Amino acid sequence: MGRENAASERLSVASGTLSPRYQNSVNQRSYSFDPGEEDADLEEKVEEYMRRDSNAVKEEIKAFLANRRISQAVVGQVTGISQSYISQWLLQQGLDMSEPKKRAFYRWYLLEKNSPGATLSMRPVSTTTTEEPEWRSNVSPVTGNFRLRRGSRFTWRKECLSVMESYFGENQYPDEAKREEIANACNTVIQKPGKKLSEFERVTPLKVYNWFANRRKEMKRRANIEAAILESHGIDVQSPGGHSNSDDIEGNDYCEQVSHDY
Repeated sequence: MGRENAASERLSVASGTLSPRYQNSVNQRSYSFDPGEEDADLEEKVEEYMRRDSNAVKEEIKAFLANRRISQAVVGQVTGISQSYISQWLLQQGLDMSEPKKRAFYRWYLLEKNSPGATLSMRPVSTTTTEEPEWRSNVSPVTGNFRLRRGSRFTWRKECLSVMESYFGENQYPDEAKREEIANACNTVIQKPGKKLSEFERVTPLKVYNWFANRRKEMKRRANIEAAILESHGIDVQSPGGHSNSDDIEGNDYCEQVSHDY
């Protein structure tokens, strides 16, 4: 039975069907890389692989996919290259990828090789018709450097914090329409002429939601500390008001976690 399961898993990898290990994450969403700070070592390694014999690299990657039980479909979801194209490239001798696709594939391979499973945790992106990864078209060819973004912490800019504090003073529990208004106000103050905000830089209603939830938690935490200090001195104080259960839902669990620098 164990041998049959192992054979079945290897067949799934070779055919490009989803392995059980990754099926849920791929069915739910697709992933991509996000441009970040320079990672010269990774880019040097990519260039090294670009200079190597393509067939030798193919065999290395095929062995890697089989050993890690990663399907070609998963690779396609992460890199933006179609699964059928990946399958043809891996299985057909003499077939070569375009340089951009090959760089994308090698970059994914090196990231996944060094941090097993990490590339599957990257942020979801909308599906596009192009086979090129979204991050490839959004980054200047001069830098071309990327780092793995996994549970990245979103840091609020000072201009946005001023806007947020102003709205927070008016209403600590903004509804969906108000959160959209706040997000637009923040994007307006950080938008630079002639430069488009990246998806990571852009303030969204969900980021606003998380900030407000964490801000309320911080206020209550401080109030509890102050109350404990007063009570230790024999001063009776009214306990801090109750809080909404929504404060505990997403504030600290969302992958683009907000900074606590208020």
